[in-house]
Amino acid sequence: MNRTAPVLGLTAAALALVFTPAGNAQSGDTYSLDKAEYLPGETITVSYDVTANCEGTVGSTGFVGHVAPEFQLDPPNIMRTKATAGNWAGEYRTSLKCGGEYVSKSFRVLEQAKAPEAPAPVQKPKAPIVKPKGAPQTGGGGTV
Repeated sequence: MNRTAPVLGLTAAALALVFTPAGNAQSGDTYSLDKAEYLPGETITVSYDVTANCEGTVGSTGFVGHVAPEFQLDPPNIMRTKATAGNWAGEYRTSLKCGGEYVSKSFRVLEQAKAPEAPAPVQKPKAPIVKPKGAPQTGGGGTV
């Protein structure tokens, strides 16, 4: 009986390891975008913790060029890259391999805000032209 307790304990530990999901990409342990909505041409920052086990480059049809540059280490343990939002408004998804699976995140590119139209320039009314009335004055007209 003394031998069965350690064997059962080791068996239970082995089963716990076998049935524990390893490397599953959960939404909280993968990568993130800095915002959910961007204007055309705005910078999109993508980041993940080095423990997220992400690899490769992040891509999206909503990026100018469709692929962000390689991730760079932002010490102490954050990997970051920046992409530029495309010019077409709409819903887009990013894709990055994390934990052996491709994980996607969504974002929106908004319509470019139109510049407010400038009001028409206001012209000052012209000053009225004053015309003299009557005969012109010719002076003293005295006799000598």
